[in-house]
Amino acid sequence: MSKYIEGIHSFIDLQIKKAKNFYFTRDQIDACINRASMDMFKEKLGLPEDYSVAKAVPKISLQRTQILQDHLEPFKIRVNINISSGEFTVPTNYVTITSIGYQPADAAEEEIGLEVIDDAHWHSRINRITAAPSLDNPVCNFLGNKIRVRPAAITSLKFTYYRLPIESSWAYTTVDSRFV
Repeated sequence: MSKYIEGIHSFIDLQIKKAKNFYFTRDQIDACINRASMDMFKEKLGLPEDYSVAKAVPKISLQRTQILQDHLEPFKIRVNINISSGEFTVPTNYVTITSIGYQPADAAEEEIGLEVIDDAHWHSRINRITAAPSLDNPVCNFLGNKIRVRPAAITSLKFTYYRLPIESSWAYTTVDSRFV
């Protein structure tokens, strides 16, 4: 990957010097690469700008084809999260959720998924007598940078999400007088 980034830096430097006899710093080129990388990531994930009333899904989005899922697989993270007071903080590199569930105390059972509830339905759902959240039918809700979980008896979750791309940075070192 570093050779690829170094090649892009060299190419951009060459093109700029040829065209305008002008120079961009490595940090400015890194910023351009990071912006292009983020634009490509957002496009494959599904640009929110492409959503409209008549078209519920953009022409390019995560769930449309397997190849897009394969391209985004390196950005998929699955973590075990311990919960205190019925909520946890969303990771700082979080982009979008793919799944959230917990493993019941009886390890023979499969993981049980949590239903994600929007703000408009949260209070009515957790206070409903006939269908209150239970260990068999748990729910969660995003609130700022936190996720609330009910029932509060759930103390650990398996949280799968897509993370932001890591920013590139051009750097090198020398080993035996060779650039690495």
